[in-house]
Amino acid sequence: MATVGGVFDELTAPPRKVPFTIAVSSFLGGAPTQAAWLILALALVPIWYVTQHKDIDPFDAFAFWGETKIVHGTVSSLIDGKHQTMTSFGVDRAGYENYLERIEILGMRYSYKGPHDTWYHGRAYGLTQREVDRYNAGQSVKVEYVVRKPSLSRVPGYERDRSGGAGFLQWVFWGAVVLGTLALRVALSQIKRGLRSIRLLTRGIAARAELTAVAPSRLKAVVANRKLTYSFPAGEGMGTTSLWSTKRDDELSADREPVLYDADQPARALVLRHMPGHIEVDDDGNLTEGLFNPYNYLWLPVLCVLAWWCYAMESAGISSLPKLW
Repeated sequence: MATVGGVFDELTAPPRKVPFTIAVSSFLGGAPTQAAWLILALALVPIWYVTQHKDIDPFDAFAFWGETKIVHGTVSSLIDGKHQTMTSFGVDRAGYENYLERIEILGMRYSYKGPHDTWYHGRAYGLTQREVDRYNAGQSVKVEYVVRKPSLSRVPGYERDRSGGAGFLQWVFWGAVVLGTLALRVALSQIKRGLRSIRLLTRGIAARAELTAVAPSRLKAVVANRKLTYSFPAGEGMGTTSLWSTKRDDELSADREPVLYDADQPARALVLRHMPGHIEVDDDGNLTEGLFNPYNYLWLPVLCVLAWWCYAMESAGISSLPKLW
């Protein structure tokens, strides 16, 4: 939320000059926008990491949603886990103690024949102790493989091969893509609002607005987010504008708020106190940022854009950058 200084009623008539510093605040300011740029930068880390691994294909996470084929494969061997030696149960004639050994079975290795009589291999996990005898080496097992990529397979009812953590990294990749997309949407929305704000700062008509209504959000997850409605004189009538805010009642001013509105469409209005950063009106009636330094808003967006630019150059093969692993 911006702080408004100076004598607002002495603001010059439109069109006005908007300093670059106020434009920076309009485009990039505010905690939600800065958080969005931070999330967008952090999302690049798993995306870059996964795409540098030729053995990991993120689209494999959805491979079994496509066309698959069922074939009969052969169990190659069982996958052992922990070996536990039990208490001695006796001594033989040679004087050696006899022990029982408990072996944990984690899964099985299997082979199957794919297209063009090519043999492929896979692993399945999740065998119970009762199922071990059913999958001894050489026994038949039902295998499902992906038609577009026959090397991807699974045994229905059991876990897929989890060696190397490829499956986990695939879902981390897509989680980063989703979060990055949402963060980019928030950042672009602020840029869009910034363009509208600059237009109103340049050509808007000054007025004083009164807070007339406060409505809670319908989204229970963001209870603090509320819809504020302001009314202000616009020409011969009254204009209203609404905005969303997370400010508490004690943070809302009881005074009439400075507002700039579009003469042709009064509903398009800008309540200055709800802009990010700081705005002042100097002795000449011009807009200024005062002592506030809005260039701090530039750090995260600039670093984020540079990181994604480097990633794009690396992916396109235009430049060679250090690997992340």
